[in-house]
Amino acid sequence: MEGELLQAGIRAKLRTLRRLLRIRLVAEALAWLVVAVIALIFVTMGIDFLLRLPERPLRAGIMIVALTAVAWVAWRQLLWPLRVPMSDDDLALLVERHYAKLADRLISTVQFARWASEASLASRAMIARTAQEANQLAAAMNFSKTVERTNMWRLLGTAASAAAILAGFAVWQSDVMALWCRRNVLLADVDWPQNNYIEVQGRNFKVVRGDDLTVEILSDPAATPPPYVMLYARFPSVGGTEAKVDPYPADRNRFVKTFRSVTEQFTFYVVGGDDHRDKRKGHAVTVIDPPALRKVSFIVAYPPYMKQPPGHFDGAQAALPVPVASTVTVKAEVTKDLSSAKLILESADDKPAEQGEVKIENIAGRGGRPRPRGISGRFQVTRLNRGGARILRFVLIDTDGYTNRRGGTYVVQILADRAPSVDVKKSGVGPAVTPIAVIPLKISAKDDHGVTALRAGASVKSRKLEMKSDPVKFTSADPRRPIARHSLDLQGRKLRPGDVIGVTAEADDTLPKEMGGPNIGKSGALEFRIVKPEELMAELVRRQKALRLEFMEHIKLQDDARAKTLAAADAISADEVTPEARRWLGASAGVQSSVGAECARTAEMFAAILEEMENNRLGSARDHEQLRDGIVRPLKALGKPIRETTAALNEAAKIDSATTVKKKTLEIADLQEEIRKAMEAIRDRMEKLESRQELANQLEMIIKWSGELLKSIKEWSDTEVRGVLQPTTGPATGPGVEED
Repeated sequence: MEGELLQAGIRAKLRTLRRLLRIRLVAEALAWLVVAVIALIFVTMGIDFLLRLPERPLRAGIMIVALTAVAWVAWRQLLWPLRVPMSDDDLALLVERHYAKLADRLISTVQFARWASEASLASRAMIARTAQEANQLAAAMNFSKTVERTNMWRLLGTAASAAAILAGFAVWQSDVMALWCRRNVLLADVDWPQNNYIEVQGRNFKVVRGDDLTVEILSDPAATPPPYVMLYARFPSVGGTEAKVDPYPADRNRFVKTFRSVTEQFTFYVVGGDDHRDKRKGHAVTVIDPPALRKVSFIVAYPPYMKQPPGHFDGAQAALPVPVASTVTVKAEVTKDLSSAKLILESADDKPAEQGEVKIENIAGRGGRPRPRGISGRFQVTRLNRGGARILRFVLIDTDGYTNRRGGTYVVQILADRAPSVDVKKSGVGPAVTPIAVIPLKISAKDDHGVTALRAGASVKSRKLEMKSDPVKFTSADPRRPIARHSLDLQGRKLRPGDVIGVTAEADDTLPKEMGGPNIGKSGALEFRIVKPEELMAELVRRQKALRLEFMEHIKLQDDARAKTLAAADAISADEVTPEARRWLGASAGVQSSVGAECARTAEMFAAILEEMENNRLGSARDHEQLRDGIVRPLKALGKPIRETTAALNEAAKIDSATTVKKKTLEIADLQEEIRKAMEAIRDRMEKLESRQELANQLEMIIKWSGELLKSIKEWSDTEVRGVLQPTTGPATGPGVEED
């Protein structure tokens, strides 16, 4: 039935149309594929050239992505459209849209021909008429015109242009195309051509922890050197970092980067200009722990003269104190097996370093197996008595050849033996002394290890004259702190009035002679002015006179104390101790106590004058005796009755019985009168002794002046006699000159 409705020629036209449509689809799909492949080539080439992709997997991944895109284009533009069925209905509708005058006759005929067996109820006349009209109209039509070819030709033109561009580029940049093919198709490990070529000197690096790492980058002299290189590093602690490295001024092809005090492992790579090759391989820096000391201990054996047991110190101390001439033994363990060890004592100045004794010892390691991880050494510091600092350095080299260049360092503080400290004090003399005086001295010294000798001496500062020192005997339970008393006699030292002398003390310590000893400590100088005996005696008499005048005021105080006591007695009524009486008693006690204090002070002052007279060899023995027995001792003897009187006054002020208080008050007044009389007797002796000493001193001065006058007259007379006895000679007279 179908063959009767649709003519064979019309069916042939539909088959031709179907073939033409498929040809169009294939042509367009191939054009798309050509464009996609060419785009793949240029895109991958651009990405690879711009990014200089170093890793093969990365390039392969990009190619896979690009090929996937091309495969998608092939599927979308070729395979998928070809899979779509083209039925006669679809073709008839396509023709109907192109030839509108068919007015659905062709599609109806195609469908009637397919449904003829099922269209029993349809009008066969109508179907036949429709088929006849469709066949007649379609026979005159060209079905191939319904195929739209404009887009196909445009796509084919685009593909041809792209192919031409690719061909031209391949001819123009054949080496680039070849490199692209090798890098992205064959995935070969070749590089793009570039202007700069740099090379890190070394692959991976090992550095001792704490040391500096210097990385050298060289540019190929045949290529253009980059203006700088960028070094990219990644640290576990801070992450990624970058640093710009400039070339050496003298060598533009050389770049140097120094990592200071490396303490952790890290990686880095270098980029210079358009050379990114180093990023592909990178460099790893491994930190090596050098052999380090642990459990360090020092034993310091002090020199014999110090008489001290050895000192023990651990390695935790910042500085090791070592006296001169000491021997130091060191023991330590290390963290790695050693192949060699050195012990070096470096000086702070330019003097050569000293090397001590050191040896490696086996100690038990893990599992009890002995391992060379122990050292013992010995060194001796200088025997010269000079202090200073030394650097003790342990140079340790492990079995891998690594050394501890920064570790194993200690400061050895060499302690010089210091001179003893000496102190000298005077007593019994003032700043002015006679040429024949004796100066009592108290000498004390301190030294860490003992004092062997003490000396006392004097020098004349005004004449720069050193006098012989006197050895000072001393006995002390502690030889490190001796104390001695010595009387320095100036007699026979040819001193004269006007000289200024300095008295000093010296002490020798126990430092042996072979070590530059002994150290000599010297005290500060006590200065004394040498005066004439009569001048000093006159000064002492003047002081006695001043004390006597002051003592007369003390006698008046004693009278005042007695008057207050009598006033208290008068204020006591027959049956009552009045408050006024008690106040008078208290006031009397206060004044009496002041009198006692002044008497004691006066006694001390006269005792000092007596001692100064004796030490300066002034006055006679009788003068000394009268001063001692007639003034000093009686003044001191007044202390007891005055204290008793003061106590009695205070006690009387507390008694309530008027009769008892009055009686005691009168008794105390009598005692105060006796004290006053004793003070007056002492005053009289002061005055007599003062007058006698003054007279004796004046007589002595007159005698001395007379002697000096006679000596001067004799010298003048001798000079005159020599002048008379000397023969007279006159000058020769010239011609024409007459003598008178």
